[in-house]
Amino acid sequence: MLLRSTRPSLRPLLTIGLASLLALMPCASLSASPDSSPIAEQAMTAGMDAMQRGQFDRAAWHWQTASAAYAQAGDTIHQLDALLQLADAQQALGQSRNALATLHVAQPLAERLGDPTRRAAVAGALGKTLWLTGAFDNARRYLNSSVSIARQANAPRTAAVSLNHLGNLAAQQGDSHAAHAAYRDSLKLAQQAKDRTLIATVQINAARLAMQEQDRRTAETWLAEAARLVQILPNSHEKAFHLLAIGQLRRELPDASAPQRTQAFQDFVAAATI
Repeated sequence: MLLRSTRPSLRPLLTIGLASLLALMPCASLSASPDSSPIAEQAMTAGMDAMQRGQFDRAAWHWQTASAAYAQAGDTIHQLDALLQLADAQQALGQSRNALATLHVAQPLAERLGDPTRRAAVAGALGKTLWLTGAFDNARRYLNSSVSIARQANAPRTAAVSLNHLGNLAAQQGDSHAAHAAYRDSLKLAQQAKDRTLIATVQINAARLAMQEQDRRTAETWLAEAARLVQILPNSHEKAFHLLAIGQLRRELPDASAPQRTQAFQDFVAAATI
């Protein structure tokens, strides 16, 4: 999730952004299991397609349908994945209370499955959502738990996502030292996971933090690195969101040069064409 100004944003860019990250888990597996429902599988695919287009309300509807169908089929693993995706869509819609309710349904399922990666993902999603509602202490507790579980499970992407949220939380509370440390560890794990979108998200957040500290040179470096990654990502709502975030930050650089302002305009144009 990308951090914007001093208020938590809902999706990675643009933190996650102008508007996170970013789903908290990799896209749910669509491989059919013996108990899978064709309706559920179709709904999962439709939900991911809608999310990529920024149609969050449609994505939420499809994932709610998928979750119910998987539950009826007794397919707990895929039900949990659908609930995580549903919570992400609800957060994108600004429905944090609904997202919390969804995650409270997911939490006992993850505990019952005993899958540490999914337990870490649910804890991270709860932490992110609690942060968005202003429950900072509880948010930090869940995010730290997510990182710990994910590290033990050798799940670098999940740990990187939660560390990025911890960085956002620390930055919002003015704890630059903790924010830098969280972003540094998040970036290392995101690179280990080879997740280009997440790498760019963390770099943009690090650039924003550098700007808050009046460190223009570091901010420019992070933005340039993020821009190179974002340019090679496939077109999606998330890519457009990242381009907008980069353009916005370039435009807000102290004493932005003419080339920086021109590049910011080009970022906005590129986002608009997606």
